[in-house]
Amino acid sequence: MGLQGAKAFVANPPVNINTIAVNLNMDMISHSDKGELYVAGTFKYPELKKYVDTNRKDIKVILGHDDPKLGHDDWTNQSDQGAFNAKNIPFLYFGVEDHKDYHKATDEYSTITKQFFSDAAKTVLDVVISIDKQTGLQQTLKDKMLMRDNPQKMNKF
Repeated sequence: MGLQGAKAFVANPPVNINTIAVNLNMDMISHSDKGELYVAGTFKYPELKKYVDTNRKDIKVILGHDDPKLGHDDWTNQSDQGAFNAKNIPFLYFGVEDHKDYHKATDEYSTITKQFFSDAAKTVLDVVISIDKQTGLQQTLKDKMLMRDNPQKMNKF
């Protein structure tokens, strides 16, 4: 039943869908017992790695959960970013691995790991600011995908 909003957005976008440079999705980032924030999306869109600081002192940032070989542990299409990915819109998904309160009634304010949530939000904001400084990001990413997926088209660029 979930993900309907993202699917509806890409099916009938309020802006020209070709002007969307990147989808940034935060899902369940307020609770992590291990202090780990995962960022998925760089397997398919490796050009996005440079925007994610994995050497932060305040939080452990891990790229992953986006390799198709991982089966169910591939988060590429398991949240709202999946609808954007289906339209070849680059994405970064920020999330955590399952914990005892994950998608349960006990996932409430009192179970938030507050420092982690604050650090995760700062991490995402830093990525947003870094991406926002770029011009032509979407076209660059789409050109690289086109070349990677269809090498014979490289001669056109």
